[in-house]
Amino acid sequence: MAIEMIPGEFPELRRSDPKRNAEARVYDALRSLELDGRSIYEFRYREGGRQLDFALWLDGIGRFAVQVKGGEYILDATGQWYLRNPDGSLTPTGSPLEETVDGRIELREGIRQATDYWNFVAGVLIFPHMQRNEGMERAALNHEMVHIIWGLDALGEDLERIAGSVDFRRPPKARHSDNEWCQVNELQYRPDNGRERDAGQRTANPAEGQATAGEAELPLSVGSATFHIQRLEKMVVQHFHLDRDAEGRPVVPEV
Repeated sequence: MAIEMIPGEFPELRRSDPKRNAEARVYDALRSLELDGRSIYEFRYREGGRQLDFALWLDGIGRFAVQVKGGEYILDATGQWYLRNPDGSLTPTGSPLEETVDGRIELREGIRQATDYWNFVAGVLIFPHMQRNEGMERAALNHEMVHIIWGLDALGEDLERIAGSVDFRRPPKARHSDNEWCQVNELQYRPDNGRERDAGQRTANPAEGQATAGEAELPLSVGSATFHIQRLEKMVVQHFHLDRDAEGRPVVPEV
């Protein structure tokens, strides 16, 4: 039994970052679950969408959109959220419930876009460093239908309990989890078009006037445009292959 993760290891540079401690702990806890499934760390499938800390598929159990919040959060009677600072002062912050809802929508839309199927996704908010707060739980369920997990000591049991409470009608079988996991990962939005993940493969030295591997293989792309034509008798569309000059700059052919 195991949870397969993308990426396969938590980024080492982030482990030394206190702001990433909660995410690192959840990553390790998921890897240690005695359950079968798959997960993607930091998922977002469209530009401008909410980044989700963990997209999670548990075979035979359910699909989960997991947001993680380290530190201590406070919810006052007006619905305002605060984060307690090391000196004890409070800083107003956005609602982690809304972030979880947005992340759930992001994952559900990503699965639909990748597979053409609508599947229910449960929103889960994890506070690794906090004790249970019933007021927050009521607010989460009454207004946002978000399920909160406190600490990580019984993470697997908590996820199974949540799955039982929402009654997934179509919990993913292993082949469904694997298919969605792979296709959603291919679909997700990467601001650098995925080049950052291949940075270690660049061997050319730009100082010598040579293009890096990423630059040499980067294809030319043409943006999209919409034309509104009121009357059309004849249209000729020509497609040209763009060559490059000696300095590697694209050359537009004369018409």
